[in-house]
Parts: sequence; structure tokens; C-alpha cells
Amino acid sequence: MERFVHFLIVEPDVSKHSALRKQLSLAGSILLFAENLDEAKWELSRKEIGIVMLPPITLNSKKTIKKLQQYDKGKRAFFLALINEENHTLDVHKYLKEGFTDFLYLGLDSNTLKAKLRVFKSLFQKDQRIGHLLSNIFPNQVLADLNNFGKYSPKRVENGVVMFTDFVNFSEKSLSLQPIEIVRQLESYFSKFDEISKRYRLEKIKTIGDAYMTLAGVTESHSEPILRSCLAAIEIREWVANEAALARTLNQEPWEIRIGIHSGPLVAGILGSDKMSFDVWGDTVNLAARAQEVSWPGQITISQVIAEKINTYFHLENRGLIQIKNRSTDEQMYFLENLKSEFSLYEEGLSPSPFLREKCGLPRMDFNSMRTDLLNQLKKNLPENLTYHDINHTLGVEKSAKRLAKLEGLNEDEELILLTAVLYHDAGFIHQYNDNELLAIKMIKANLPKFGYDDDQINTIAQIIASTRTSSKVVTLLEKIMSDADHDYFGRAEYYSIAEMLREELALHQNSFTEDEWLQFQINYLENKHLYYTASSISIRLPAKKKRINELKRKWYSIQPTNKD
Repeated sequence: MERFVHFLIVEPDVSKHSALRKQLSLAGSILLFAENLDEAKWELSRKEIGIVMLPPITLNSKKTIKKLQQYDKGKRAFFLALINEENHTLDVHKYLKEGFTDFLYLGLDSNTLKAKLRVFKSLFQKDQRIGHLLSNIFPNQVLADLNNFGKYSPKRVENGVVMFTDFVNFSEKSLSLQPIEIVRQLESYFSKFDEISKRYRLEKIKTIGDAYMTLAGVTESHSEPILRSCLAAIEIREWVANEAALARTLNQEPWEIRIGIHSGPLVAGILGSDKMSFDVWGDTVNLAARAQEVSWPGQITISQVIAEKINTYFHLENRGLIQIKNRSTDEQMYFLENLKSEFSLYEEGLSPSPFLREKCGLPRMDFNSMRTDLLNQLKKNLPENLTYHDINHTLGVEKSAKRLAKLEGLNEDEELILLTAVLYHDAGFIHQYNDNELLAIKMIKANLPKFGYDDDQINTIAQIIASTRTSSKVVTLLEKIMSDADHDYFGRAEYYSIAEMLREELALHQNSFTEDEWLQFQINYLENKHLYYTASSISIRLPAKKKRINELKRKWYSIQPTNKD
């Protein structure tokens, strides 16, 4: 993902915004404007802001800037005082004491101002990288304690859930592989495990060789940690099984997995002073590891404690008493098979029903199952003569929409609604070329209820898709992101190759263009019809789009008969 930094400028006088944009715009930055402190609080709470610039006269006391800092989503923003000709005689040191990091004197030339902004932009990006690294090492709650108190005190948790996974005969398989290939394979599997763990709100603790360990109900307080762990385990098991089946068809050595889950009391804490690590200890951890060790290839073994909590929702197979290494007594163990039909999507036993997702505190809609189902439909049914509106276009728009969703500060539910609309917005091409949006809306109304989407969500998605029609108005933030993502390539280097795909498709379905007509068509659309709506796209893509327009005009001018040598 491209890396951009948000600059938030608080300026009540709207007439000054244009001049400030010109004076303070910087490559790799997204400029946002707020007319008052309430708007600034909203922007800070929604987006990760790197630099906040505001005139000192907007402050009444030190408490005001502290309140703004409380709304800072990323907790890393630099606050710079904008000093202009009217207030440059004020005591600058006084405002530095009020909480500003530094000041910008607008009486300086633009290059000097931008040089100063580059310094803070670089510092912010370094803070981001450090924060991202730490978030991959420590759970969020641990980081919060370290930031607030400088330490994380050991904590006892009564009902923590521990899951271990391990690959079968990994040592033997690794003998026939080059070290780089082993790392690539593990990276592929563990990246998928990370994705699944994140969706079910589990905390990945560590990998130990080819073993992978997660926690639930220890560093987070989401509901039903046992259910969430079991649902994640089933998804991991099925994904690995599918990968193994694919390997066999290619005459490759399949990788198989064993999984173990147990719940009970444990202690969580940090070890070390130089190279700190977060870990958990206790008999619960040991028994979860042993459950994995005694499991079978492609199976999930759970303890009696887990079985008693989930037997209402899952099919279990009683394994009886199992001898456990280094324990004086045998332990009752079970195989976790599948969900009972009434609690699973499509009654297939693998994906949770909307009811069960809601019980676990997860979004009611099962976006990932919907996405898989729809992409399979598109691969199978989209006409082969769609050179532009093919599945690659849909996936490209999805990628752009994800980036914009992050930059525009969407929450999880908003992003899922947006991405659902993105994936479906061209699905109507399966049935017909013209008015395809109307057919896409019919498809979502027929399909999305099966994946847990309610009427309000479906109506919102329908409105987003309807807004992509040529004659429609773009109003809401989600509609604006949809439009900007759909036309993101207007401001990218690959514009010309993608535009040629559209020209080829239009020639087959609507209209053929001469070179002169095609250039005029592009110029007219880019210059007179298309708009970028979000602050992100205006900052990131609009400058390159203007460059495209000038390039097209020069090319059109060069082919006119009166301009030829």
C-alpha cells in the first residue's frame, strides 16, 4: 500500500483554504481542512493524522490542545502552530508550552515551509513504523499499558483460551526443501493463519518453528472466546486441507496440520528488559500444547472444558481418555468436527451462521464467504469478451477501495459494506452489458441475505451501486470512495493500457472510435465529467489525472491535419 500522511489544517476562514493548500501541499501528503475545533476532533477520531496545523488564536488554554490530542486516533500527531502576519509578534514560546511541537511562520517562502513539513512528515512515518513493529510484537492492551505506565504487570486470567497448530512430520519434509523454500512455505501458511485469527479477534502470540499459537479472552474482551477459537480452528483446518488437495493434484508433497485447544487459568506477562517478549504460562498452556501433540493429521483435538462449552453448536467425536505426556492422569479429549447445520451457513457445517457470528461479537454478515461465492460466479460466468470489466477490474477496484477506506477512516462495518458494493458493482455484466447496475442490485437482494446482510445494509449497498450509473449523483462518503476507487487508474501510470482495454470492449459492445474520436472522448470525460471526491484521491490522484489530460490534448493536437509538418 502506498504510504501517505494526513495533514490537518484548522482554519475558520474558508477563503484562505485554497492559498494554504498551494502553500502547504507536499508530495505524499493528504491535506484536510477543518473550519473549527469540532470538525478537527472528528477528523482526528476517524483518521490517523500525522500533522495538525492550527493558528494559536484558536486556543483558550492548554486544556484545549490536550483535548484535541485525546481525539488523536493514532496518538502520534505533531501539533504545529500556524503563525501568520497578523499574529507573528505573539510570544512563540508561550504556545510551545501550550503543547505545540513547533510552529510554522506563513510569512516564509513555500519551499522553506515545505522543508520543515518534510522533517515532521519523516518523523511521523518513523513513529508509524515503530508503532507497527511494536503492534506485531505486543498485544494492543500491553502496548497501552507500556505507553501509559511504562510497564506491563503480570496478570492472571481465569478462562483464557489457547490454541496451538503444528505441521505433521515437518522435520522430515524440511529435509527435502531448501531453507528459502521452507521460509516461503511457512510465511504463506502463517500469513493466512494471521488473517483468520484477526477476523475471529484472536491474539497471535508467537510462532515456534512450525508451531503457531493464539490466545482468546486474555488480551481482549470480545465475547465467546472459546467459540471464536473453535471457529478459527475449523477455518484453518479447511484451508490447509484445500492446500494439501491442490498439492496432490500437482504431484507435490502436501502439508498437513494438527490443532489443539484448551481453556483455563493462565498468567500473562512480559519477560526481559532488553529484548522483551510477551508470553503466557500455566498448565492451561501445557495442556493445549499436549492436545495438539495427540491430535491426528487434519484434526482438531479439544479438551473436556472446551467440549462442555461448545457441544450445543458443534459435532464432536469423543476420543475417550488420552494419555498425556508428563501428566499423572489421563485426560478426556474430543475431536472437533463441524458446526451443526442449524448454526452454519448453507447448513454445510464450516462457516458460522449470522446468529452465531452475532453471538461471538463478530459482524453479522459473513463477508469472506460472500466474497468467495461471488468471485467464483464472476470467474465462471462473466463473458470472455469483457476486456475491461473483467474480474481483474473488480479486484483492482477492491484494492483501491481498501486503501481509500483506510485513508478516509472507515470503521470495520463501513468498510465491509463498501467492499461488498465494490465486488458486486460490475456483477450485472454476467447477464447484460447495458443497465448492468440494475441487475447487480437484483443480485445483491437475492444473494446477500444468505450471508447475514440485513435490509438496511442491502439498501445501502444498492445505493452505492446505483451511484455508479453515469447519470447518478454521488452523495455519501461510501459512494464517493466507490467512485474514486472505480476511477483510481485515471491518476496512475498504467492509465493508457487500461484505457485501451476499455476502448477494445466498447468497440465490441457499443461504439468503435477513430483515434481522433477516442482522444476527444477521453479528454471530454476526464476534464468535463469526472470528479475525484475524497480528500485522499484529490491529493493522491488528481495531479496525475491533470497530467493525463495535458498529455492527451498534446497528442490530439499533434494528429490534427493543420498541425502536421
